[in-house]
Amino acid sequence: MYELKAGDDTSFRAYSIGDNEELYVRAERAFATGEFQEGIDLFAYLAHVGDPKAQTRLGAIAEAGQLVKKDTKHARALYQAAVDHDFAEAQLALARTYYKGIGVAKDLARAACGNCLYLIVCR
Repeated sequence: MYELKAGDDTSFRAYSIGDNEELYVRAERAFATGEFQEGIDLFAYLAHVGDPKAQTRLGAIAEAGQLVKKDTKHARALYQAAVDHDFAEAQLALARTYYKGIGVAKDLARAACGNCLYLIVCR
C-alpha cells in the first residue's frame, strides 16, 4: 500500500520544476513502469497546485483504493475541486458517486447537477 500524502508546499518542493502537463506525463509514466509512489506523489503535487486532470486522476485512485487506502470522501473532494475548474471528466465522476451512492447516500438531484452529464451518458 502506498501513501497518499496530504501535501503542503514543502513536501512537494522537488516537483515544482516543469510545467503541469510534463509532470502529468511523468506521473503516468511512473505508473506504467511500476514506480507507483512517484506517480502518486506527482499526481498529489499537481492536484495541490490546482490541476483538474490530476485532481480527477488522484480522486479515481482514492475512490478505488488503487494502491492507496480507499477514501471516497477525499475522492469526492478532489472531484469537486476539478469540477470547480469546469473539468467535464470530474463532473462525470462526481455525479457517478452520487448516482451510485459511493461513500455517500444516493442523491439523484446531486447526480444531475451541472449539465446532467452522468444521467445522460450512463443511463
